[in-house]
Amino acid sequence: MSAISEIEQEIDKRVLMVQAIVGDRCGDVLSVSKSMVELERGLGEMQRVADSIRELYNSDKPQIPPPSASIDPIPALVKVVHDASENIWRFMENDQHLNSAWLYSLARITHMQLSNSYPDTLNQLVILKSQHESTLQLKQQIVIRGVISLIRQSISYNDALKTLTGLILLDSPTYDHSLLKFLHQRSTALNHIQNSTSAELVISQSLQLINETHNLVERLYVQCGLSDYIEQCSQNAADVTTKSLINQLSGSEIILHRIPNQLLNYTPYFAPFDKLSEQTIREALDVWTKDSLDSLRTLLDPQSGLLSNIKSISDLCPLRAIVEVTDISSVRNFFVGVLEERCQLLWTSLHSDYLETTHTKINKAISTVTHIPNARNDPITNLLAPLPHDFDTTSFNTKYIPLVSDVLELVRNQSANIHRHVVDFVIPPDTNLQSQALLSRYREESRLTLERFEGNLSSTFDSLLQNEQITQRKRQLMVLRQLVEAFAEEKAIESNILLDSTSHIKLDDFMDKVTKRWAEDVVSEHLKADDFVWTECELDADESRWEVVGDSKIPQGPSYQLFELLRSVAHDVSNASLHVVNKQGMLKEVLVELSQRILEVFSKQEEDSRANVRKWFDAAFLAVICGYSGVDVEVKVDEEMRSAMMDVASDAVLRYQLMLGALINAPEKPATEDGSGGAAGGITNKHNPLLRLGQPKMKMDLNSMIVPTVDLKPRINLLAL
Repeated sequence: MSAISEIEQEIDKRVLMVQAIVGDRCGDVLSVSKSMVELERGLGEMQRVADSIRELYNSDKPQIPPPSASIDPIPALVKVVHDASENIWRFMENDQHLNSAWLYSLARITHMQLSNSYPDTLNQLVILKSQHESTLQLKQQIVIRGVISLIRQSISYNDALKTLTGLILLDSPTYDHSLLKFLHQRSTALNHIQNSTSAELVISQSLQLINETHNLVERLYVQCGLSDYIEQCSQNAADVTTKSLINQLSGSEIILHRIPNQLLNYTPYFAPFDKLSEQTIREALDVWTKDSLDSLRTLLDPQSGLLSNIKSISDLCPLRAIVEVTDISSVRNFFVGVLEERCQLLWTSLHSDYLETTHTKINKAISTVTHIPNARNDPITNLLAPLPHDFDTTSFNTKYIPLVSDVLELVRNQSANIHRHVVDFVIPPDTNLQSQALLSRYREESRLTLERFEGNLSSTFDSLLQNEQITQRKRQLMVLRQLVEAFAEEKAIESNILLDSTSHIKLDDFMDKVTKRWAEDVVSEHLKADDFVWTECELDADESRWEVVGDSKIPQGPSYQLFELLRSVAHDVSNASLHVVNKQGMLKEVLVELSQRILEVFSKQEEDSRANVRKWFDAAFLAVICGYSGVDVEVKVDEEMRSAMMDVASDAVLRYQLMLGALINAPEKPATEDGSGGAAGGITNKHNPLLRLGQPKMKMDLNSMIVPTVDLKPRINLLAL
C-alpha cells in the first residue's frame, strides 16, 4: 500500500473516531489532526505522497482494495461503547428494560472486541475506559428499574414479558426463580394498593391486580410464553434484535455501516434452564393468592377494617357487582364472603334497631292510655267514651284509633326500611349474583327477629299485668289487643322483613291471650259478688211482679244487677269492637268469662227459694245471650220450670236487645214491609244494627227488675224504647 493510501486511511479513521466522540466539534478537532500529521511527516514526505498520487492516477489499472478491507469498524465499536451508558439511561426512562439489558450486554461484548482487536485504539481513547466503567455500573440500576416496573398496579403482558426477559438476561433473577420474583413484586404492588382508605378502591384495584397476575402467570409460565420468547431472542427471531436496537441509537447509520457482522447479528447469552412444571406453577400461584387474600382479609375486616366504614347495605351492591367479574372462584368467594359478612352485620343492626324502636314506641304509646275515658291527655278517641244512644255504628269507618295507627305506621316504615336496604343485595336483580345460602341465612335470622318482636309484645303484656289500676289496665290491654290485630292484618310487615310476600305474622295465640286477659278485666271491673244479694224486702217486691207460667211463678226480666252488669260489659264490647276485625272472638271470650264468673256467684244456695229462682232466671237470661255466640251456659233450675223459664228468658232478651245488642252475636233480621223486623229500631225509624233479633213483643219494663232504692230518672230516658 502506498504512503498516500495509508495517510488517507489514517485521516479517515481519525475523522470518524473524532466525529463519533465529539460530534458537532468534529471540524475543529480534524484541523488539529491534520496539522499534527503535517508536522509529523514533514514537507519531504508530503512531496512523495503527491508524486505517488499522480502515479496512481495515471496508472491504467489502479488497484482498488476490497470493501471489507476499506471499511474500518473501529468508529462503530467506539461509538457503541462510548454512548452505551447514555442510551441505556434513555431506554430505562422509557421503561424499555429488555433494550437496556441487551445494550448493556452488547456494550460489554463490543468493549471486549476493542480490547482484543484494537488495543492501541482503546489505550489512546482514555475516555472509553471511564464510559465503559459507567456502563458496567448500570447493571444494578437496570435490574432495579426492571423490578420496580413489575410493581406497577397494572402491567401488560408485553411489558412483563420483556422486563422479565431483560432481568433473566442479566441473571437477576434466573428463569427458575423468575416466577417467585415476579409474584413477590406483585405482592409489593398489592401492598401499595392497601395504603388506600377506600374499601371500594382497595377491592376494585386489588381484584384487578390479582386477575391480571393470574392471567400473566398463565401466559408467561403455564403457556410457556416467557421461555419461548427467550428462545426466540437467542435465535435472533424475536421482535427485539441487535439491529433493531442499533436503529434506536444516535448515529445508527455509522454503526450499521461499519460494525462487524458478528456483532450486528449478536444474540445475548441466556443461561440454560428447564421449564417449570405446571404443578409447580399452580402451587406457587395458589400460595401467592392465599397470602394476598389473607392480607386483604385483615385490611377489609367487616367489623374493624375498611368495610366497617360502609353503613348501608345498598352501598355493598356495586362492590358485589365488581367482585363477580372475576373467573377465579377462590378470589370471588373470598370477596363475596367478606361483603356478605358486612351485610349480615348491617342487617343485624337494622333488625336490632327495628326491635328497639318498635318496642319503645309501643311501650310509650301504651303508657299514655289513662284510666279516665276522654281525659284531656288521653290519646284514645271514641273508644271507651260513652256513645250517644242514637249513634249509627254503620257510619263509623275508622279502622284503628289514632294511637294504634301511629304505632302501626312506625312499624310499617321500619320494616319497609329494612326491605329497602336489604333486598338489592340479598335478592339482587341480576339472578347470577343470587346466593341462596345468604338468602336462607337472612330469612332464618329474620324469623328470629319476628320471634323477638313477639317476645317484646309479650314483655309489654307482662308489664301491663303489673298495673293494679284495673280500669287503666283494661283500656291498655284493649289498645294492645288492637295493636296485635293490626300487626297480624298488616301482611307487609313480615313480607318486608322476610323478603317473602307469601308470609305474614302469626300472632293468633298471643292475640287470644291478650283478649282473654282483657275479658277477665272487663268482667272483674263490673262484677261484684255482693251485688247479687237481695234482702227479703227486695225479694217481696220482686216476686210481686212475677207472672204465673204453668204451675210456677217466673220473673219477666233480668234483675237490675244483672242488667247493669251486662249493659256495662256490652258498652265495653261495643266500643272496643268498633276498631277490631275479630269481634266474635272478643265477644266469645267475654261471654265465657262472664258466664263462668256468674255461675260461681250463683252456685251458692240461698235459704230463700225466691232468691234461687231469681238466680235461675238471671242464669237463663245470660244463657240465651251466650247461646247466640255459641257459648254453653249451664242453668241449674228445676226441670219443671226449665222450659217455661227459658221461653220467658228468650222473650226478655228480645226486649233488652237494643241495650245489650253488643253481646248478641246473631245475624240481623231484614225489615218487613210493615216496618217490623231489624230495621224498625224500636221507637225510631232509623236502622239500628243492634236490633238483631227482631221487634220485641213488648217494651222493656223497669218494674220487671229488682232495682235499688235510688233515683232512676237519669236512666229512664236512656233505657226506654
